[in-house]
Amino acid sequence: PGVFNAVFKPTAGLLGFHDPLHPEFTDSLHEWFFRSGLDHFVWIFGMLCAYSFPWYDRQLQAIEDMPSGKRALAKAAVIGSALAVGGWYVHTYFLRPKREYNKVHPYTSWIPIAVFLVLRNATAGLRARYMHLFTWCGKVTLETYILQFHIWMKSTGINGSPKFLMVWLPSFWLNMAVVSAVYFVLSYRVFKITVVLRDVAVPKDNRGIFVNSVIMAVATAAFYAVGVALKG
Repeated sequence: PGVFNAVFKPTAGLLGFHDPLHPEFTDSLHEWFFRSGLDHFVWIFGMLCAYSFPWYDRQLQAIEDMPSGKRALAKAAVIGSALAVGGWYVHTYFLRPKREYNKVHPYTSWIPIAVFLVLRNATAGLRARYMHLFTWCGKVTLETYILQFHIWMKSTGINGSPKFLMVWLPSFWLNMAVVSAVYFVLSYRVFKITVVLRDVAVPKDNRGIFVNSVIMAVATAAFYAVGVALKG
């Protein structure tokens, strides 16, 4: 909290938010603190997965190369271990009351993801099959996560939280189909724009990366100074 307040307090005028449904939270930066910390560390697990993928692939291939009896025993051990860890996670953390669970979520959310990855890739048959729809949706998951609050859903009122589906048409199912179609199309479009901006912001040569990093650092410091000045 101390580091968070030092960094974000100057921007309270911009990021501050009071949810009418939760008047018990008097700090205007409570929502920002909650959202920024909820999945604060899971990206580290994602990077470790990407880094260790070649090693994991070799272990899976080593199991497949075992004699049939030993292979079945190894797979049973892996699946059993994953299920045991998953059961322990559910019993120890997942079944806690919401606000109590939120406190441990940033440090434990990687556990069910790891369990799913192990079970999903436990056999060659499972690894050889996938749904193209989920593959496509996985490419735009960041955009769909962000845009759901701006396109797909509507708020509970002035300065309220998004809780309900956006209503454009009187028929529920027709409205859901239209709103969802627009939502996914725009998410994909924003994904394409993000790819272009990524190539501009993070060029392939080291010199370009260095120059852009300096520019972004200077711009961030300038915006922070403006925030401090406006607060004063």
